[in-house]
Formats: sequence, structure tokens, C-alpha cells
Amino acid sequence: MNVGLLRKTLRDTWLLLVLATLALFLFEIVFSIAIQYSISDMRLYMRRMPPFMKQLMSILAGADISNYLTPSGLMSIGFSHPFLHAVIWAFSIAFATRVLVGEVDRGTADLLLALPMRRTSVYGSLTAVWAGCGLLLVTAPWVGAWFAQSVLGKGPFDLPRLAIVSVNMYALYLAIGCLAMPFSAALSRRGVAVGIIVALLLASFVLNFLSSFWTPAQRVAYLGVLDHYKPLPIIATGQWPWRDMGILLAAAVVGWCVGLGLFARRDIPAA
Repeated sequence: MNVGLLRKTLRDTWLLLVLATLALFLFEIVFSIAIQYSISDMRLYMRRMPPFMKQLMSILAGADISNYLTPSGLMSIGFSHPFLHAVIWAFSIAFATRVLVGEVDRGTADLLLALPMRRTSVYGSLTAVWAGCGLLLVTAPWVGAWFAQSVLGKGPFDLPRLAIVSVNMYALYLAIGCLAMPFSAALSRRGVAVGIIVALLLASFVLNFLSSFWTPAQRVAYLGVLDHYKPLPIIATGQWPWRDMGILLAAAVVGWCVGLGLFARRDIPAA
């Protein structure tokens, strides 16, 4: 890794990181307050909820939430809400494509790689910053839940089990970012790379949705990254999802290695 590149990447990233972390932290606080005031209404609403909406909430949480209507159970929605996924995915995709394919798209990659450093050093430095940023992002929701309980008196939440969910979320973060890197390393247009990555993530979401009621989709549901992130079963049982995290981390390692190989060998067009 290169210290100078690490510092430059941090300077270019800190504002987006602070905004994303703050957004996740505040969202969980607001969500904690909302469920505290409406938990009794939620129980009544869940009994009357249309089947489609109940199914959608079960998909987000990873299980039928109507069977676990406690503050911690409802927080599984807060840890799998589309807003949370959107913020984390947007940050990861923006970071993964900003330097690799972004430099090529801007015509400045030849200047960056003309510096006295190996491409593996560039790739490793970017990965280190991105992985460190991910730790802050996935910790922010847990800190928001802790703040709501300890400072605002909301809850009570099972914070140790929510911490397990955060670890699973980090494995998901690593998988998404590392699977984005091969496209960033191989393509020359950032817009194309972002479009492909977003399309794959949306396909994963659709596959996860279809697998809840369509048998053919159930057979291939494991191919989607969201099938390996299910907060409610973790909160309900307190067990570590070793299999799901192992699959996500394996996908991350494969994607990272493929991206490194492509980036180290590709021809970089001059500006």
C-alpha cells in the first residue's frame, strides 16, 4: 500500500463518508423513536396488513416479522430498510468506480499510474480505505440504536444481537464492493460500470423477492447477495450466520482477486 495514495483517497472521500454515516445514524434513531410510539398499532396493523405488504416486509427482514413483534424484532426492518441499503450501496459503488474506471473515463489514469508505484499498490490502497469506510458505515446503525436506547430511553433493543446483524451487514458490504471491482477494473466508462453493477443488485433484489413464492427462483436464490443477509432470524435466535457470512466473504475474495488481475494486466489508454 502507498501512504500518499491512502491520504489522498481519504481526503477525497471523507465528506461523502461523513454524510453517509450521519444519515444512517440519524435514520436508526428516527426509526427507533417511530416504532416505540407505534408498536401497539403495528401489532394491530400486521393482523390487517394485505398479504403482499406482509410478504414484502418478511423479505426485507428475512422471516415473517408478525411472529416477532418486539422492539428488537421491528428493528430488523430498520437494519434492512431500502434507505439503509441505498446509502451503503451508493457509497460502495461510487467508491469502487471513482478511481479505477473513473480515472480512465476522465483520461487521467495514465498520470496516476505513471507515479512510482505498482498497480497492486494502487489497488490495495484503495481497498484498504474502502474497507475501513465500510466499518464506519455498518457501525452507524448499531450506534443509532444504542443512542436511542441509552440516551433517549427508547427500546429496549437486544444490542448484542443487533451487533451480529452489523457484522453480517459488513460481509454484505464487502461482497457488493468486491463484486463491483472487476467491472470497474475492466471497463473504460464509469457510467457503464455503474449501470451494470446497479442492474445486478436490482436483479438480486428481484430474485430475493421472487424466491418467496416462486419455486424456480427458490432454486437459484442463493446466487443473490441479499439471500445471505437476514436480520430477523439473527435477532430471533441470537445465532451467528456463519454459512451466509462465509458465502459473502468468499464472493468478496473472488471478486477482489478477479478485479486485481484485470487491473494489473489491462492496457490504460492515454489521455
